[in-house]
Amino acid sequence: MNWSTEDRSVHIHSDESGRSLTLTPAEKKLIEQSWLHAENKEELVGEVLKRLLMSNEAIRKIFNLHECPDDQLCENEAFKRHVKGIELFLGICVDSLRGHSNRLVNTARTIGKRHFYFARVVFDAEYWLLIREIIVDVVTSKQRPKKAPQVRNAWTKFLSFVIAEVKHAFLREQHKKNTMPRNDRRSMRRLSQRLQSELDFYEHRCSYLTMCCPRKVS
Repeated sequence: MNWSTEDRSVHIHSDESGRSLTLTPAEKKLIEQSWLHAENKEELVGEVLKRLLMSNEAIRKIFNLHECPDDQLCENEAFKRHVKGIELFLGICVDSLRGHSNRLVNTARTIGKRHFYFARVVFDAEYWLLIREIIVDVVTSKQRPKKAPQVRNAWTKFLSFVIAEVKHAFLREQHKKNTMPRNDRRSMRRLSQRLQSELDFYEHRCSYLTMCCPRKVS
């Protein structure tokens, strides 16, 4: 059973992996507020990606940005596209806590399946843990010192579940390819298109909300 309300805890269960996530009302609120109240999400995610790329040359090659100088990363078009994709993914994950918990599992698992078909990607646990730690560090750094430890704990718990689902889907896809007849493998590639549909939906939703609820200018 998956459910979410303003004043109740959130319980999310993955039928595929058997894994569950339970967030208290306070943890849910901390995650939502720290993300939704971020003044510039694109800048926040850009900081995440830049730190990630500068921490590991192998990761830089995965993103195909190993030939881009550090001081030119933020102006690179590929970098900007990656930032947008990560921003949309995190937005979908946080939005899923508002009564759309199935979407969280589905999106995480689609990410895992899709990454399996990227030629340069292998599921390196250290790489995904590094992503989690950098996201948590950057989000936490934007919070008031008094709330920072609670925000860190909530996001760590949240992203640990998300990344575990990504990993499970990636490894299951790998197993399917190794055991499935060649003629059936083509149909598996179609699964990688599901995430794009989800991202398109979320991007359209964000654009609609921006038009309907413009920010007040003081």
